Amino acid sequence: MNSKTHIRRFLPGLLTLVLALSLFALPAAAAESSAKAGSSSTAESSAPEEKEYPKTGVLTEKDDSEFGVLRVKVPKGNPTYIKIYNKETDKICKTLFINSGETLTTRMPKGEFIVKYASGEKWYGQKEMFGEAGSYNKCDTVFKFHTRDEGYEITLEKVKDGNLGSVGQTQKTF
Repeated sequence: MNSKTHIRRFLPGLLTLVLALSLFALPAAAAESSAKAGSSSTAESSAPEEKEYPKTGVLTEKDDSEFGVLRVKVPKGNPTYIKIYNKETDKICKTLFINSGETLTTRMPKGEFIVKYASGEKWYGQKEMFGEAGSYNKCDTVFKFHTRDEGYEITLEKVKDGNLGSVGQTQKTF
């Protein structure tokens, strides 16, 4: 049995097409870092200051043009921080924060984008995110917005035979 997350692509005229998504996986490096941090008293003294979770929404936006739609559903559990990179420039286009059990719909500019997502129990802000104990991933699918009002719906929840792969990231490569 292959448990993965779920993504759905929608096009104008309500035509839908199911695409590939993957399991929300905790990279081994993050698990090891978490174990080391838990056993070290010096890790606690140098740890960043924990902050309150932001409200669900767009945190930063470099291009506010409205061409396509991205909808992300986060299951109950931990909140999710998302960075959306322009594939052509490799620059961050938008950052999102979605609290546990909530859904966010945002407009996307025309182009092709890479989506990275992170989750964890403690939030340290946009620079440190969920710290060393967080789970950091990069979707292996490029999200393309070439037709007005086309979009994607990502459900970050384990689904049998889900259809989007992801690659584990470290906090630094995220």
